Amino acid sequence: MDVDLKLDPEPTGVFVAMGSRGLIRAARLLELFESIESSLLRYPAIDPASFRDRVLRAVSAIGP
Repeated sequence: MDVDLKLDPEPTGVFVAMGSRGLIRAARLLELFESIESSLLRYPAIDPASFRDRVLRAVSAIGP
């Protein structure tokens, strides 16, 4: 399944569905994001603050 997150400005429903099926875990998503966060400065097309905000919203939507 391909999901283009740019099409949906608030794709939390996708994350909730994946979380409820056990496909992603909030803690692991946050852990993986934090492992790459410092490297995001290499990619000028990615705004680290906006990306972090989206990840935190996804983590919040997924729940514990």
